Amino acid sequence: MLTNKLVSVVIPIYNGEKFIKETIECALNQTHKNLEILVVDDGSTDSSRQICQNLSREYPRVKVFQKDNGGVASARNYGIERANGEFIAFLDADDLWHPTKIEKQVAILEGHSPDWAAVYSLSRTIDANGTCISPDLRRIARGYIFASHLALKYIGNGSSLLVRTSVAREVGGFDPSYAAAGIGGCEDFDFELRIAQKYKIDCLAEHLVGYRHYPGNMSSNHGKMARGLSAVVEKFIASSPFLDGYAIRLARGATHLYALDRFIAARDCRSALAALLVAIRNDPTATTLFFRSLLVRAYIFVRRKLGIPSKADKKSAFLKKGLKYTALESYVYDPKAVPNTPLSRFEKLRQIDRLIESRIDTPFRPAGAAASIPT
Repeated sequence: MLTNKLVSVVIPIYNGEKFIKETIECALNQTHKNLEILVVDDGSTDSSRQICQNLSREYPRVKVFQKDNGGVASARNYGIERANGEFIAFLDADDLWHPTKIEKQVAILEGHSPDWAAVYSLSRTIDANGTCISPDLRRIARGYIFASHLALKYIGNGSSLLVRTSVAREVGGFDPSYAAAGIGGCEDFDFELRIAQKYKIDCLAEHLVGYRHYPGNMSSNHGKMARGLSAVVEKFIASSPFLDGYAIRLARGATHLYALDRFIAARDCRSALAALLVAIRNDPTATTLFFRSLLVRAYIFVRRKLGIPSKADKKSAFLKKGLKYTALESYVYDPKAVPNTPLSRFEKLRQIDRLIESRIDTPFRPAGAAASIPT
């Protein structure tokens, strides 16, 4: 279904001169042309602002705003307040979109009733050169997914979501308190969960986001990301008395396994041990699978050092690894490529979500009940 609804693209930037031109251009190159691109400069001290202003003079759809440094949540909220579109999409200043992303997401939301608030797409991880280094091999979820998303973190990154502007404002935008506490980096997960508490979320099962990971960017700050994610999960466990104990255990187990992996990467042994103990206590099965995966990764690493190709290397053509993201066609989600996680976990969480959905209040609040958006 073709639609020409205005979409506001919010791009927060802080000292992102290396990638910002490419990022803005990928928004300009969307097949859905009715876009306003709101670039929020969060107090950059490099040439980011000048690059953005030059692009805004060339392309009227690009609007550049300047504010004092307050963190990515504050910058996104600044954009939400100034958005004129019926839908908002967030794009980090170093990430990339496939040209059809917005067109396909808008078509999905336009085909739904208003209780469907957002749609996310899948992603590929890319490096500083724009080369694909891994695909997104998580399962997908649709509908009321609060418990499922809390435990299994389906959406993946802040550049994949398209949301109704009214809902983004209703839930209060992004929470800047994480950055103030020194654990910023998971504000998008918090935002997604507040939407998922009241609304349904759909999935565009195509890999249409290039999620950048390189030394020095926020996603590579292992300790901060781990602590931020744990803080988000504990916040929603504490504020969600309707959550089933099974979902809570899975959420804590998965979160601390992620933290364990991040702390290992950061060589923070004390924090890694603490995360391991919490993971074992909450989800011993997943912890066992995690250590099996570590052994597999070590095995593959040794084989590569010896020049012996592994099965993973032989699959690289299918996984689109080692190719430039911008040269790739989108490819559709293939459930056969997803790691072999016990299906019973997904089914149980979906049952919990259906039970919660039957008990929660209507997603439509009275007029004027929207939360204030902090900046």
